[in-house]
Amino acid sequence: MKKIILKIINNYLSLYIATLIISGFKINNGFAGYTKAALVLSLIVPLIKPVLKVILLPINFLTFGLFNFLINFILIYLFTTVIEEIEINPYFINSFSLYGITLGNIYLSKFFIIIIVSLILSVCQKLFTWITSE
Repeated sequence: MKKIILKIINNYLSLYIATLIISGFKINNGFAGYTKAALVLSLIVPLIKPVLKVILLPINFLTFGLFNFLINFILIYLFTTVIEEIEINPYFINSFSLYGITLGNIYLSKFFIIIIVSLILSVCQKLFTWITSE
């Protein structure tokens, strides 16, 4: 029971951090929306991830594990289609210059937002799991 509650809190905090970092990823309805999203994420990952790993095993084997990222992308895409409180909107990153290196305007579509969200969620979840491990 303790592990399940820690997993839900882990997902809640990971989703909250992802919404803070990425302006195109929003969860509506405040605490209730985050709680619903964390509960659904805690249910989707253990049920669907093993099936996806088996299906994508040959591709994952050929790419030496690089397609694990595709599994996370598919899970986040399914997750965002199931929960109606989640909004993913494309957005622009304005041009900026840092130490003489200038980047122009960057357009991030929904596809790239989902990729970035899956990366942030996996990093945050690994970090919080490491912190709460006994």
